Amino acid sequence: MALENSNPLKREYVIHILLWGSVLLYPYIKFMGREGGYSETFLHELNSVLFIIIPSYTLYYWWLPLKSENRKKSLIILILVFTASIFGFEFTDSLFHDYGFHPFRWKQLVSGVVKNIPFLTFFFALYIVKGLLKQKQALNQITTEKKQAELLALKAQVTPHFLFNTLNGLYADALKHDNALADSILQLSTNTRYFLKEGQQASVSIKEELNHIENYIQLQKKRLGNKVKVEFQKNLQDSSLQIAPLLLIPIIENAFKYASMLRGEEHSIDINVSERNEELILTCINPFNENTISTSDTEWTNSGIGLSNVKKRLSLQYPDSHHLEASAKENGFSVNLKIIL
Repeated sequence: MALENSNPLKREYVIHILLWGSVLLYPYIKFMGREGGYSETFLHELNSVLFIIIPSYTLYYWWLPLKSENRKKSLIILILVFTASIFGFEFTDSLFHDYGFHPFRWKQLVSGVVKNIPFLTFFFALYIVKGLLKQKQALNQITTEKKQAELLALKAQVTPHFLFNTLNGLYADALKHDNALADSILQLSTNTRYFLKEGQQASVSIKEELNHIENYIQLQKKRLGNKVKVEFQKNLQDSSLQIAPLLLIPIIENAFKYASMLRGEEHSIDINVSERNEELILTCINPFNENTISTSDTEWTNSGIGLSNVKKRLSLQYPDSHHLEASAKENGFSVNLKIIL
C-alpha cells in the first residue's frame, strides 16, 4: 500500500501560490485608488514575504514531519531559525529606508512574532488536515483491498468445490463399471476434501496429515505403476500432536514429480516419518538426474509448489524450531526436515 509518500491534497501548490500571492499583493490592493497608492516597492514586499516563508516552511516541511522524540531535540533549531528570520528581515528592511538598521529592541522581536504567528498557525493546521486526509485515504484503500480479498477468496472457493462435487459424481458412476477406478476417484475426492476443510485450519493432528500423504502416495503409485517403487514408513510416539496442515506434502510431491521424469522403471522413493519427544523428522529420498530436469518441459518442472513454499511456511510458522536440509548427490535428491512441535 504505497501511501506513505503520497499527498492527499491534490495540487497543493495552488494553495501556496494563492497564499503568498495574496500576501504579496494585499498592500497594493488595499491602497488601490488612493492618492499616491502604496509607497513601498515590489522588491520591498518580496523581501518581507521571503522572511515569512523561511520560518513557515521550516516548520511545515522539516520540523512537523519529524518523529515526536526528534521534534523535542530539534525545537531549539526551529526557534533559532524563527528568531534569525525576524532579525534578518529587520536588517534587510533597513536597506530600503534612510534611517538604517536600528539596534536590538524588544519591540522588533514582538512585532516579528505577531506577524509570523498567523502563517505558522496556518501551516500547522494545513499539516494536520493533510494528516487526517492521509489517514482517511489509507482507510479507504484498506477497505477496498479487504473487499477485493474477500471477493478473491469467494472466487477461490468455487473451483475446488466444483471439483469435489464432480469427483463425487464420477465416483458414483465408476462404481457401476470399474471398482479400481472408483477407489482412485474416492482417494482423490478424500484429498480434495482435506484441502478444502482441514487444509484451511491452523493445525491438524500428525495422524490426519499422514493419512492425507498416504492417500496421495497411493494415487501416485496407481498413476505411475512400475515406474516407481515406494517405501513409506512412519513411527510416531504421539500421533495426536498438532502440525500445520499441508506442510509436508510439497516435499512428497517433489519426489514423485522428479522420479516421473526419469526413464526406466522401479525408481526408488524412500519416505520416513518419525516423531519422538515432540520432534517430528521427515526424510525423503528420490532419484534425481539434473540433465533430465534441464531438458524437461519448463511448465512441468515449475508446476509444483516445491521447497520454496515449505521454506516460507516454516519461517512463518516454526521460525525458531525447525531445520531443513536439501541436497542432491549421486543421482539422488535428499530432504531432511526436523520440526519441534
